[in-house]
Amino acid sequence: MYIKKIEWLNQEIKEAVVTISNDKIELKCFSHPFNMKKSDKITEIIECLSVNNIYISYRKEYYIEYYDGNLTYRLCGKLIDKKNGIMQFEDIKLYIGEYIPGDIQNDDYIIVTISRLDI
Repeated sequence: MYIKKIEWLNQEIKEAVVTISNDKIELKCFSHPFNMKKSDKITEIIECLSVNNIYISYRKEYYIEYYDGNLTYRLCGKLIDKKNGIMQFEDIKLYIGEYIPGDIQNDDYIIVTISRLDI
C-alpha cells in the first residue's frame, strides 16, 4: 500500500485524512501527526479504533463489505496473529486489538467493523 491522496484537516498541526491504495482497493485513514508524502509506502501496522462485531467469514478473500463514506469500514481479512490482535488485509497489517472471540483462530477469515483506521 502507498499514500495515494492527502486531504489536510489542519496542515499547521499535521492532521490529515490519507487515502492509501494498492491499485486494487483504497482505504481512508486518519493521521496525526502526518509526516509522509504522496507515493510513500505504508510499512507499519495500521491501528484500528473501536473494533467490534468480529466474526468468521465463509468467504476466503479480502474485501470491503461496507464503507460509510467517512472513516468507518467493515472489512474481511485473515487473522494472522490472534495473541497480538493482527489481521492481514490485502498487503497491509491491521491491529484490531487483543479481544478476539474464542471460536476464531489464526488463518480464519474474519469480518470486523472499524470506526477509524489510523496511520
